[in-house]
Amino acid sequence: MSQVDRKFFVPIAKNAYKDVAQVIGYGATISAPHMHSYCLSLLADHTKPGASVLDIGSGSGYLTAVFGLMVGETGRTVGVERIPELVKRSIDAIKQTPAGHLMDKGRIVVHGKQHTIQCSHPNICISPHIAVIFFNYNSQLEPDSGSHD
Repeated sequence: MSQVDRKFFVPIAKNAYKDVAQVIGYGATISAPHMHSYCLSLLADHTKPGASVLDIGSGSGYLTAVFGLMVGETGRTVGVERIPELVKRSIDAIKQTPAGHLMDKGRIVVHGKQHTIQCSHPNICISPHIAVIFFNYNSQLEPDSGSHD
């Protein structure tokens, strides 16, 4: 998390490090840093270089960027966000971080709901704020991969 500065992902940079969820517009929030840390710790053993991550409800793109750095140049990270404005904003934010070069190389991508996901055998992170999942992700799951509540 220390490699990706939250200031690029929040509307008010001076509030980037407050340990609270923050509104990022369009009815969406960026989770508090402790929640990001918890999510990353749950997937830490599975997000090694070369792994794939599917970040559903990627919002600001912060976790997408962090996951991208974790899986590196041999991995793939796909962020999926249903709000077009947040897709664009997250792409712009990621490009300002050390993860930007991975986006330039196609190792990190962020899509809207209209795109086909190409991320085989991913580790999946689903935003807790998603009320309705807009596609069938079951076909993306790796058998016996387990789940965390």
